[in-house]
Amino acid sequence: MKKLIRLTAWCLTIIMVVAVIPFQAIAAVSVPSNVKSVVFDATYYANKYADLKAAFGTDATRLYNHFINNGVKEGRQASPMFSVDYYLKNNADLKAAFGSNRESALNHFVTCGINEPRVTAPVVDLGTNIDVRIAMSSGGMNLGYSGTNVCTVTPVVGAEQSWKLT
Repeated sequence: MKKLIRLTAWCLTIIMVVAVIPFQAIAAVSVPSNVKSVVFDATYYANKYADLKAAFGTDATRLYNHFINNGVKEGRQASPMFSVDYYLKNNADLKAAFGSNRESALNHFVTCGINEPRVTAPVVDLGTNIDVRIAMSSGGMNLGYSGTNVCTVTPVVGAEQSWKLT
């Protein structure tokens, strides 16, 4: 009987200790810093979603945390250069492998898809005032831009590359 009482007291103590330890939310996706700018742009994300702008303003850290912990699952687009839904829809092998699992698709992109010639986001109107830059990084060559409208471009690795600006 004494063993049962001690065991019960021990179990209750463990439960009480565990109940007061604060648990931190662990992000389902880990985006390396050298890829982050391709999948996340705080200004773009806030401006695209009024509810997020109202909740977080322009706080880049809070917007990023929302994207990683919630936005990916909701299918939100946090950069003009990457849309997880578009990535799944337009790459049949990924759709077959991941189905509608957006987190797995984003993990694929940040670990290997960024180094492959894949479709990552829809192309949109560039507008008239455009500044274009080509930059070399560990993820390959990337097309940077600024202007009145947004352009999306897939980073491509390899010696032969082409971009069509329309």
